[in-house]
Amino acid sequence: MPQRVRVGLGWAFVGVVLFSFSLPMTKVAIGGFSPYFTAMGRAVIAGVVASALLLVRRVPMPAREHLGPIVFTMLGAVFGWPILLALALERTTSAHAAVIAAFMPLTTALIAVLRSGERVPRQFWYAATIGTVALVAFSLSRGGAQGGELVADLLIVGAVLCSSTCYVLGAEVTRAMPGWQVISWVVVLALPVTVPASALIWWFTSGSYDTTGTQWAALFGGMRRDEREDGPGPLGFLAMIVLAPIAATLIQLAISRAREYEADHTGARVSHAPQALSAALQKMAARRIKELVPSQAG
Repeated sequence: MPQRVRVGLGWAFVGVVLFSFSLPMTKVAIGGFSPYFTAMGRAVIAGVVASALLLVRRVPMPAREHLGPIVFTMLGAVFGWPILLALALERTTSAHAAVIAAFMPLTTALIAVLRSGERVPRQFWYAATIGTVALVAFSLSRGGAQGGELVADLLIVGAVLCSSTCYVLGAEVTRAMPGWQVISWVVVLALPVTVPASALIWWFTSGSYDTTGTQWAALFGGMRRDEREDGPGPLGFLAMIVLAPIAATLIQLAISRAREYEADHTGARVSHAPQALSAALQKMAARRIKELVPSQAG
C-alpha cells in the first residue's frame, strides 16, 4: 500500500475516533444550554482557533471559484449537522441517534459517487455495508432501539444528509488546497453569522441556564471544574486555544513530509535513475543551506 494511502487512512481513523464523541458530548451540552447556542458557540470557538492558525501560516484567501463549495460546506458543517443533531438529542438518546448516524459513511459514499460518476469496486460497497451493519448492531446493543420518535429521527436523517453532503463538497476543494485549510476557512467565513447569533441566543436564553462544569466542558472543551461552579475551566480553555493551532501545524507538517517522500519515490520510479535524483536533491539542499547560513570565512 502506498505511503500516501496509509497516511490518509491513519488520519481518517483519527477523525472517526474524534467524531465519535460528537453525539454524547452534544447530549451533555444541551442539558445546560440551548441547542442553538451549543451549535453556534462551538462554531465560534472553532472559528477563532482557525483564524489564528490561518494568520500564523499566512494562508491567502481561497480563490473565487472555491468560495461556492466552501460556503455550501459551511451550511452543512456549521449549521445543518450541529443544529439538527442538537435538536434531535433534545428528544432522544445519543445511543438511538447513533443508530441512524451509523449510515453517514455509506450516505457520504453514495453522494460522492452520484456527484462524480466514479465507478467504485464492489468490494468497497461490501465493506461499507458490513461496517454500517456492525455500527447499527453495536448501537442497538447499547440501547439504541429505545427513545425512538418520528421528529427526532427525521432531524437526525436531515443532519446526516447535511454532514454527508458537506463532506463531499469539502473534499472536492481539497484538490486545490490542504484539507485543514478548507475546514479552517469554513468556520472562519461563518464567523460573521455565528458570532452575532451566539451573542443574541445567549442574551435571550442565558437566564434559564443552570449549567455545570461538565456541561461547559462538553460545549467548549475546557478543563472540568467542580460541579458546583457555573463556568468553564479557564486553564483548559486557554490551553485549547494555544495548543490547537500547534497541533494542527504539526499535523500539516507531517502530511507535507509524507507527500514529499511520496513525490521523491514517484520521481525515482519515473526517472529510472534514483541515485542521480538523490544527488541532485542533495546539491539543491546544500545550496539552500549556503543561502540561509552566512559564510563565516575570514
